[in-house]
Amino acid sequence: MTGLRTWWDGVEEWLIRLPFVPQLLVTLVVVVPLAIVAAMVLSQVVEVVTGVAAWLGSAVSSVWKSQVIARFPARPGTSEPGPVAASPVGAPSAESAP
Repeated sequence: MTGLRTWWDGVEEWLIRLPFVPQLLVTLVVVVPLAIVAAMVLSQVVEVVTGVAAWLGSAVSSVWKSQVIARFPARPGTSEPGPVAASPVGAPSAESAP
C-alpha cells in the first residue's frame, strides 16, 4: 500500500508541475475514458435494477389480479371476472331470459 501511495504522490507532483494545457490534456486522456466506463457500468446497474423492479411488479400484479378475480363473480357469457354490465333500458337481460 505504501508503494501505491508513493507512486500516486509522484504522479500528482508531476501533473501539478506541468503547464496548464498539458495538464488539461493529460487529465482529459484519463478522465474521459474513466467517465465512459463509469457511465457504462451505471447503465448496466440501472438496467438490472429496473429488470428486478419489473419482475417484482409483475409478481405483485399477478397476486393482486388473483385477489380481484376471487372477489368478483364471472361476467355472464364469459369466464372473465368483472362487474356485470347493466343492459340498456327495455332490452331483456341475461338474468330475465327464459
